[in-house]
Amino acid sequence: MKKLRYLFGTIVFILTAAVAAFAQMKGAWKQTTPDGKTTVMICSDNYLMITRYKEKEFLYTEGGTYSFHEGMLAYISEFNSADTSKVGKTMHIKTTISGSKLLTEGLGEWQQIDNASSAAAANYRITGRMGENGSITQMQRGARKTLKLLTDTHFQWAAINPQTKQFSGTGAVLTPSKMENIPKKLSFSAGTITVWELL
Repeated sequence: MKKLRYLFGTIVFILTAAVAAFAQMKGAWKQTTPDGKTTVMICSDNYLMITRYKEKEFLYTEGGTYSFHEGMLAYISEFNSADTSKVGKTMHIKTTISGSKLLTEGLGEWQQIDNASSAAAANYRITGRMGENGSITQMQRGARKTLKLLTDTHFQWAAINPQTKQFSGTGAVLTPSKMENIPKKLSFSAGTITVWELL
């Protein structure tokens, strides 16, 4: 009985630590460079997406599952618009989180934009399509999938097939719901960047 209690306590401790680690990474993070490039990473439900762009130019996007434990980020790529040879591979990155800053070895420092605290912040997958009459047609589950990742201020979708390494497209929106000083929202597709004025 004591061994069982010890085992149960150990499992609870591990799960609690894992939840705390995911909570640290969860949210939207941003990097900017002097040459005008912006990189945004959004994390939710142990999935992350990274996108790099300039003001009017989409550069690349990638994403996949991740885990974070004892300062080490383990990232398994499921799609990469710039280099499909990286899909399916695991990267281990030494990572430090201090307040609103995240430091990744070899990848620089990230500034937190939000912590994905809203109830809707999660990783979604399309499972059906609604017709004009309101009926929903269920989609057959397979390797090809369309994911939608949502935090408090960021939203991104990606149509991918990790099995064949196919990247079909992506889109994203920066919604300034918690950013009073940002008068615009940014949206992009895999080929273009457009800026839309808020009404």
